[in-house]
Amino acid sequence: MLANLERFIDDASQYKEESVHHAITLIGTLSRYLDKNGQKKLIHTFEKMMALLLRPKNKGASEMVNKSICKCVPKLVHYFDEKAKHAFNEMFQILRHGKHEHEIRGAAYGCAGIAKGFGLKFFIERDILGII
Repeated sequence: MLANLERFIDDASQYKEESVHHAITLIGTLSRYLDKNGQKKLIHTFEKMMALLLRPKNKGASEMVNKSICKCVPKLVHYFDEKAKHAFNEMFQILRHGKHEHEIRGAAYGCAGIAKGFGLKFFIERDILGII
């Protein structure tokens, strides 16, 4: 089932944005019911979601899709802490130094979702307010 849902993320530009939105929401909802092996498979899904955030709107990353990823990511980050922290660092660099509006906007959604997933302690550890 996860493979079918990932297809919506891989080929987001071929599907309606509502379909991609619902697939992402379903992945986030079902993630808590997966066993350890299933949760490990979510790493690839998480990476695909982060990549989708950086695409322009005509390539599948509409505002609706970005919001749904931002709401889904907090449910996923606890399954792979180091990967999520690395993704946060990458997104934060894009947020600070990005050249295209769609990348900056996507990076903001990604950072927000990851920070929400880890909580306020993560936000303080990274000294985000000091950097901003």
